[in-house]
Amino acid sequence: MVQIKRYDRYTDSGDEWIGEMPERWKKIKLRWYLRCKSGDSLNNELVNKERGEMTIPVIGGNGIMGYTEEANIFSKTIAIGRVGALCGNVHLIDSDCWITDNSLYLNDYNMQIINMEYLFYVLKQLNLNQFSTATAQPLITGETIKQRIVLIPSLEEQTQITSFLDQKTAEIDSLISDKVRLISLLKEQRQAIITEAVTKGLNPEVKMKNSGVEWIGEVPEYWTIKKLKYVFSIKKVIKNDKSPKVLSLTQRGLKIKDLDNNEGQHAADYSKYQEVRRKDFVMNSMDLLTGFVDCSKYEGVTSPDYRVFVQRDDTQCHQYFLYYFQLCYWNRIFYGHGQGVSNLGRWRLQSDVFKEFPVPMPPVSEQFEISEFLTKKIAEIEEVIMDVENLIDILRQYRQSLIYEAVTGKIDVRNYTASELEMER
Repeated sequence: MVQIKRYDRYTDSGDEWIGEMPERWKKIKLRWYLRCKSGDSLNNELVNKERGEMTIPVIGGNGIMGYTEEANIFSKTIAIGRVGALCGNVHLIDSDCWITDNSLYLNDYNMQIINMEYLFYVLKQLNLNQFSTATAQPLITGETIKQRIVLIPSLEEQTQITSFLDQKTAEIDSLISDKVRLISLLKEQRQAIITEAVTKGLNPEVKMKNSGVEWIGEVPEYWTIKKLKYVFSIKKVIKNDKSPKVLSLTQRGLKIKDLDNNEGQHAADYSKYQEVRRKDFVMNSMDLLTGFVDCSKYEGVTSPDYRVFVQRDDTQCHQYFLYYFQLCYWNRIFYGHGQGVSNLGRWRLQSDVFKEFPVPMPPVSEQFEISEFLTKKIAEIEEVIMDVENLIDILRQYRQSLIYEAVTGKIDVRNYTASELEMER
């Protein structure tokens, strides 16, 4: 491992975010060294999400959003998300592309002073999103970029810093990718365990029978399969509460919405919201791709567009049925029974189809055994997932910190040569 050193002499930059700077470096305002402008609008009909015959990347507010046939940019450039919650994201583009009007791009810069790859890292660590307009639709303008004050070493040093950061960030990104894949595998394992338990039970030696439902397959011979309408009933009670406790349904379950927080969507009127009681099931039957289902731990109200349904026999295990319904989202079972316009997020499970939906029915005692088993196993998997997610956060913070220290001269990487980088691989 090569020891990274500091520069010999530093001076105060006069800027809080920079702090001290190498004495020989220059502090500049970007407005005198570059120009940027907004991209061009592009009809959605000319964009494919997957790369096929259309091969030109379409760059939106957060990188590649699809592919098209023609380009409007024909040289290396930097694209910066212009509008939306993720505005300020920075991407180095090194191919012909179409940059949309959701992005700004660098259309000119002083290459005698600035190396574009170095500038990419400088902009990356500035966290430009913090400078966006605080409105319902956050926005960054070209002026936002040009107002930034940055440090510029010699072109030779910029190249050395870029080589160092290319290598180090690639190593960190590789580690992050490995951890993301691990999380994906853990989630697949979780879904497989749930699927096996709620459709096959816990005893691998038990005699099985055909359930008559293709995606369920075989079930223990003493289980029954019932239509959902005989196990649950749909209810809709308009609460008209003057001070409602509003429940929002996310893919992490039901949560109490903070009505004093302006973030997210808020209804103008909650008087038409429907009642939710503890142990009521709530599902987003309007969006079977990104929606979800949960069993409520709270008393409150929720959107009139959601489906609220309750068990007919309250002695049966709520958690067992919740695991079953959630796997129907994860495994796209509900999605396969839906209809509507999926590309517009309107793929719905109609009430008449929902009522006929098959539900595996083990004996009540076995429902609770399955639930207890899954609760323990899932808690173990979730703990590992949380640990991995925390490690990803640490790696991302380290990546950002490394970029900051390199482009503000807190570390001296001039002697970190290409051959030494190669030796560390």
